[in-house]
Amino acid sequence: MIHIVVCAKWIPDPEVTATEFKIDPESLRRAEIAGLALVMSPYDEQCFEAALRIREQADEEVKITALCLDTDPMIKLFRQAFSWDVEAGFFLCDPVFEDSDGYTTSFALGTAIQKIGDVDLILTGRQAADGDEGMVGFGIAEHLGIPVLPCAAEVKVQDGSVIIERVLDNGFETLETPLPAVVTVSNEIGEARRPSMRQVMRAARQKPTVWSAEDIGLDAAQLDTSAMRLTVEDIFVPKVDHSCEFITGETPGDLAEALVGKLRELRVIP
Repeated sequence: MIHIVVCAKWIPDPEVTATEFKIDPESLRRAEIAGLALVMSPYDEQCFEAALRIREQADEEVKITALCLDTDPMIKLFRQAFSWDVEAGFFLCDPVFEDSDGYTTSFALGTAIQKIGDVDLILTGRQAADGDEGMVGFGIAEHLGIPVLPCAAEVKVQDGSVIIERVLDNGFETLETPLPAVVTVSNEIGEARRPSMRQVMRAARQKPTVWSAEDIGLDAAQLDTSAMRLTVEDIFVPKVDHSCEFITGETPGDLAEALVGKLRELRVIP
């Protein structure tokens, strides 16, 4: 049997308009917006798609487990994961996870994966669609002492190894490593399939196992701000100033000459 753990994260809807996005200057974090919907990070959705494709192509049984970390028991959000016919779900829920950075998040997830046991393949998004740090997959691999293959556009499991193909600037690259391993999944894998109504209704009756930090053998000192490796110096919404200058002239030739002169003045053209 191949046991796959998919790590998922729920984030504020990335389609929110820029005018609704605010930064708290005191905490240097995104300000909470009342009523803003939470959605699964798109890269994590694609991890479930990768796991389902492995199941469809495998000659042996494939078990898929969903794993999530947060401070609030958002059990209803887990229904999306269960609607993809995952066999088990684990929710790491504890106030100590508040403001976790990539290091403490990957440390907690890796510790939970050790407790789950007998895991062959761990799938994470190449990055979360909110922070875009891309640290967690590598951190889990480092904590567990196993290899990581990043930015997969295709994932296959064959003869005790995982094989990925990833997109480069000038082509494709194929990487292979023995299991167990971590793979970070990129958007090139394609959009995740939509579950059927029957799957959605069945998922509504399923609940994940909820673990606190203590349940996985961790204490606050291993996860609080003193354990974090990332220091945020500043975070802000970029300000873009726009200006428009009208080119004038009596004839089309005058307009063209004035435009070329302006572009040269700005060093846009030689």
